[in-house]
Amino acid sequence: MYRLINRHIEPLLALQEVKRLVHDHDDLMHRFAEADAAKDTEFQRHYASFRESRGVNSNWRANYFKLLEDIRLKGSEPDLRQICQQTQDVRRGAPSLEFSFATRLFHMVNPQRPIYDRLVTQYARVWEKSLLRDSITRFRNELPPDTSFTVEKIIDSLIWAFVKWAGPTFLAGKLHHE
Repeated sequence: MYRLINRHIEPLLALQEVKRLVHDHDDLMHRFAEADAAKDTEFQRHYASFRESRGVNSNWRANYFKLLEDIRLKGSEPDLRQICQQTQDVRRGAPSLEFSFATRLFHMVNPQRPIYDRLVTQYARVWEKSLLRDSITRFRNELPPDTSFTVEKIIDSLIWAFVKWAGPTFLAGKLHHE
Protein backbone atom coordinates (compact mmCIF):
# COMPACT_ATOMS: atom_id res chain seq x y z
CA MET A 1 0.00 0.00 0.00
CA TYR A 2 2.77 2.48 0.88
CA ARG A 3 4.50 2.06 -2.48
CA LEU A 4 1.17 2.68 -4.18
CA ILE A 5 0.61 5.82 -2.13
CA ASN A 6 4.07 7.06 -3.08
CA ARG A 7 3.55 6.26 -6.77
CA HIS A 8 0.16 7.94 -6.88
CA ILE A 9 0.68 10.87 -4.56
CA GLU A 10 -0.32 13.46 -7.19
CA PRO A 11 -3.79 11.98 -7.85
CA LEU A 12 -4.27 11.52 -4.09
CA LEU A 13 -3.44 15.16 -3.40
CA ALA A 14 -5.79 16.24 -6.19
CA LEU A 15 -8.79 14.57 -4.54
CA GLN A 16 -11.32 17.12 -3.31
CA GLU A 17 -11.86 14.95 -0.24
CA VAL A 18 -8.22 15.46 0.79
CA LYS A 19 -8.49 19.22 0.33
CA ARG A 20 -11.71 19.24 2.36
CA LEU A 21 -10.04 17.10 5.04
CA VAL A 22 -7.25 19.67 5.47
CA HIS A 23 -9.75 22.52 5.74
CA ASP A 24 -12.07 20.66 8.13
CA HIS A 25 -9.21 19.50 10.38
CA ASP A 26 -7.77 23.02 10.60
CA ASP A 27 -11.26 24.37 11.34
CA LEU A 28 -11.77 21.77 14.07
CA MET A 29 -8.43 22.58 15.72
CA HIS A 30 -9.18 26.33 15.62
CA ARG A 31 -12.62 25.74 17.15
CA PHE A 32 -11.07 23.58 19.86
CA ALA A 33 -8.68 26.39 20.78
CA GLU A 34 -11.65 28.72 21.39
CA ALA A 35 -14.46 26.43 22.56
CA ASP A 36 -15.39 24.87 25.85
CA ALA A 37 -15.50 21.30 24.58
CA ALA A 38 -17.76 20.20 27.44
CA LYS A 39 -20.45 22.83 26.74
CA ASP A 40 -20.17 24.01 23.13
CA THR A 41 -22.67 21.86 21.25
CA GLU A 42 -21.64 23.34 17.87
CA PHE A 43 -18.05 22.24 18.49
CA GLN A 44 -19.28 18.80 19.62
CA ARG A 45 -21.39 18.41 16.48
CA HIS A 46 -18.50 19.44 14.25
CA TYR A 47 -16.13 17.10 16.11
CA ALA A 48 -18.53 14.15 15.94
CA SER A 49 -19.02 14.70 12.21
CA PHE A 50 -15.31 15.04 11.48
CA ARG A 51 -14.21 12.15 13.68
CA GLU A 52 -17.08 9.90 12.57
CA SER A 53 -18.14 9.16 16.12
CA ARG A 54 -21.30 7.27 15.42
CA GLY A 55 -22.61 4.54 17.66
CA VAL A 56 -21.96 6.18 21.01
CA ASN A 57 -24.71 7.22 23.37
CA SER A 58 -25.30 10.74 24.69
CA ASN A 59 -23.97 9.96 28.20
CA TRP A 60 -20.72 8.59 26.78
CA ARG A 61 -20.43 11.60 24.45
CA ALA A 62 -20.98 14.08 27.31
CA ASN A 63 -18.32 12.34 29.42
CA TYR A 64 -15.93 12.29 26.46
CA PHE A 65 -16.19 16.04 25.84
CA LYS A 66 -15.93 16.81 29.56
CA LEU A 67 -12.76 14.71 29.71
CA LEU A 68 -11.39 16.47 26.61
CA GLU A 69 -11.99 19.87 28.20
CA ASP A 70 -10.59 18.79 31.59
CA ILE A 71 -7.38 17.51 29.98
CA ARG A 72 -6.99 20.67 27.92
CA LEU A 73 -7.46 22.90 30.97
CA LYS A 74 -4.94 20.87 32.94
CA GLY A 75 -2.37 21.78 30.31
CA SER A 76 -0.08 18.82 30.88
CA GLU A 77 0.60 15.75 28.73
CA PRO A 78 -2.37 13.42 29.16
CA ASP A 79 -1.94 9.80 30.14
CA LEU A 80 -3.22 7.55 27.33
CA ARG A 81 -3.88 4.67 29.71
CA GLN A 82 -6.06 6.91 31.87
CA ILE A 83 -7.90 8.21 28.81
CA CYS A 84 -8.57 4.62 27.70
CA GLN A 85 -9.97 3.78 31.13
CA GLN A 86 -12.16 6.87 31.18
CA THR A 87 -13.51 6.36 27.66
CA GLN A 88 -14.51 2.72 28.06
CA ASP A 89 -17.93 1.97 26.72
CA VAL A 90 -20.33 -0.75 27.65
CA ARG A 91 -21.47 -2.69 24.62
CA ARG A 92 -23.26 -6.00 24.66
CA GLY A 93 -23.23 -5.92 28.47
CA ALA A 94 -19.43 -5.78 28.87
CA PRO A 95 -16.91 -2.93 28.97
CA SER A 96 -15.05 -2.38 25.72
CA LEU A 97 -11.82 -0.54 25.09
CA GLU A 98 -12.41 2.46 22.84
CA PHE A 99 -8.76 2.89 21.80
CA SER A 100 -9.49 4.80 18.60
CA PHE A 101 -11.66 7.31 20.47
CA ALA A 102 -9.01 7.63 23.18
CA THR A 103 -6.27 8.37 20.64
CA ARG A 104 -8.52 10.90 18.88
CA LEU A 105 -8.92 12.73 22.18
CA PHE A 106 -5.17 12.45 22.80
CA HIS A 107 -4.49 13.89 19.32
CA MET A 108 -6.79 16.87 19.94
CA VAL A 109 -4.83 17.82 23.05
CA ASN A 110 -1.44 16.98 21.53
CA PRO A 111 -1.51 16.93 17.70
CA GLN A 112 1.91 15.23 17.60
CA ARG A 113 0.23 12.08 18.91
CA PRO A 114 -1.11 9.83 16.16
CA ILE A 115 -4.66 8.61 15.89
CA TYR A 116 -4.80 4.83 15.86
CA ASP A 117 -7.62 3.03 14.16
CA ARG A 118 -7.99 0.02 11.92
CA LEU A 119 -6.26 1.92 9.08
CA VAL A 120 -3.26 3.17 11.02
CA THR A 121 -2.25 0.19 13.10
CA GLN A 122 1.24 0.21 11.60
CA TYR A 123 1.94 3.89 12.24
CA ALA A 124 5.29 3.30 14.02
CA ARG A 125 6.56 1.15 11.15
CA VAL A 126 5.59 3.79 8.57
CA TRP A 127 7.39 6.47 10.56
CA GLU A 128 10.51 4.52 11.56
CA LYS A 129 11.17 3.10 8.08
CA SER A 130 10.27 6.34 6.25
CA LEU A 131 7.82 4.41 4.08
CA LEU A 132 5.96 7.59 3.10
CA ARG A 133 8.77 10.15 3.33
CA ASP A 134 8.38 11.54 -0.21
CA SER A 135 4.59 11.56 -0.01
CA ILE A 136 4.71 13.35 3.34
CA THR A 137 6.94 16.02 1.79
CA ARG A 138 4.56 16.46 -1.17
CA PHE A 139 1.54 16.63 1.13
CA ARG A 140 3.29 19.16 3.36
CA ASN A 141 4.07 21.34 0.32
CA GLU A 142 0.34 21.55 -0.45
CA LEU A 143 -0.65 22.70 3.04
CA PRO A 144 -1.51 26.30 3.88
CA PRO A 145 1.16 28.06 5.97
CA ASP A 146 -1.00 28.29 9.11
CA THR A 147 -2.16 24.66 9.08
CA SER A 148 -2.54 22.54 12.20
CA PHE A 149 -1.49 19.41 10.28
CA THR A 150 1.37 17.50 11.86
CA VAL A 151 3.41 14.68 10.32
CA GLU A 152 1.23 12.28 12.30
CA LYS A 153 -1.92 13.75 10.76
CA ILE A 154 -0.37 13.67 7.28
CA ILE A 155 0.36 9.93 7.61
CA ASP A 156 -3.17 9.33 8.88
CA SER A 157 -4.60 11.35 5.97
CA LEU A 158 -2.54 9.64 3.28
CA ILE A 159 -3.61 6.20 4.45
CA TRP A 160 -7.22 7.32 4.84
CA ALA A 161 -7.26 8.87 1.36
CA PHE A 162 -5.76 5.82 -0.26
CA VAL A 163 -8.04 3.32 1.46
CA LYS A 164 -11.21 5.39 1.13
CA TRP A 165 -10.78 6.81 -2.36
CA ALA A 166 -7.87 5.50 -4.39
CA GLY A 167 -7.80 1.94 -3.08
CA PRO A 168 -11.18 0.95 -4.57
CA THR A 169 -10.27 2.70 -7.83
CA PHE A 170 -6.96 0.84 -7.96
CA LEU A 171 -8.62 -2.46 -7.16
CA ALA A 172 -11.16 -1.85 -9.93
CA GLY A 173 -8.26 -1.42 -12.38
CA LYS A 174 -8.94 2.27 -13.02
CA LEU A 175 -5.72 3.48 -11.38
CA HIS A 176 -2.72 1.73 -12.81
CA HIS A 177 0.45 1.28 -10.87
CA GLU A 178 3.72 1.42 -12.70
